Amino acid sequence: MSDQTGNDGSVSPSRVPPPAPDQVPGPARGPLPGVGESPVPGPTFRPSPRRSRLLPVVGGLVALVVVVLAGSGLWVRSQLNPGGPNEPVDFVIAQGATTADVAEQLAEAGVVGNATAFRAYLRVRGGASFEAGRYSGLTTNQPVDQVLDVLNAGPAPPEVARVTIPEGLWLSEIRQRVLDTFPEMTADDWDAAVATVTSRYQPPGSSLEGLLFPATYEVAIDDRADARKLVEQMVATFEAVADDIGLADATARIAAATGLDLTPYEVITLASMIESESRVETERPQVARVMYNRLNEGMRLDIDATVVYALGERTEVLTVSDLAIDSPWNTRRFGGIPPSPISAPGRTALESALNPASGPWLYYVLVDQDGNHFFTDDYDEFLAVAEDSRQRGVFQ
Repeated sequence: MSDQTGNDGSVSPSRVPPPAPDQVPGPARGPLPGVGESPVPGPTFRPSPRRSRLLPVVGGLVALVVVVLAGSGLWVRSQLNPGGPNEPVDFVIAQGATTADVAEQLAEAGVVGNATAFRAYLRVRGGASFEAGRYSGLTTNQPVDQVLDVLNAGPAPPEVARVTIPEGLWLSEIRQRVLDTFPEMTADDWDAAVATVTSRYQPPGSSLEGLLFPATYEVAIDDRADARKLVEQMVATFEAVADDIGLADATARIAAATGLDLTPYEVITLASMIESESRVETERPQVARVMYNRLNEGMRLDIDATVVYALGERTEVLTVSDLAIDSPWNTRRFGGIPPSPISAPGRTALESALNPASGPWLYYVLVDQDGNHFFTDDYDEFLAVAEDSRQRGVFQ
């Protein structure tokens, strides 16, 4: 068949033969898509040569980081649980020390291997704070959890030394007992403390005689040379006892009980004489009443213990010359209350001075070796009982 052309040489559309199936234009070319195939294929990813070269490098870095982290964990664990010999460590956290300070101390003492690792471990656990003081139970190369158990339990109670001050001692005797107990303390330090520490019951110009409370005192090992701290503790104890028994109201209480106008300090002075005169506690309110009755009668107190104090030397037997010593503390020679206490009164002596028994007694005399006295307001009876006691060897 020959092609039909127009006069202008164009091909007539009606005469153009249909194309073959494999010559259909557009995306319909090629085989028809099967089930599950996209009718229009998507783009295919093809890595660039540069990105392909980076993949092994990145993978290597990741692997290196993993190795480093794993190694760091092992290092941290080795610093926190170092292993090795366990020797006891004397460990003290100072007042005001920070957690960083504690970490450095632990590392320097060999308890943990590294301060930085210890601090990091604390941060992971949420932080920590530790009390100042001395800790027991720490060793070198100790596992970190054991270290924290010890630190979190708090410091051990401080080690202490003790000194006992019996009732009735003079201030000079208290001094000697303290210095004998604590050789670390100097006599000059004690004297300076006694001269500068004051009690609110202490009149101007007087000493602490009678104002250091007799008791057993605990002194921290590190404070054995600190005289001032011990004196302050003894004064504070006296004032606490005085407050408890109502010594501040002594003037009103004694006025109501005896009609006398006395200061708290004078009551303390009388208590010191009661302490020195009577060993039997149940008798002390009666001894107090004898003293108040004699003061009311204008009589001398005639207390032998004041003569001994004036002499400055303990003696069992007083001579005629002893009894005549010219001292304001000698109540055998001078009337009224001495200018200061003559010993350290205990609680019962202070309470007896504040709460005298009721009775007319003006005299008492020792009747046995146990310290019991006979009380009377009859002078002749007093002399007779005194002679009987002397004959029986109770006193000379």
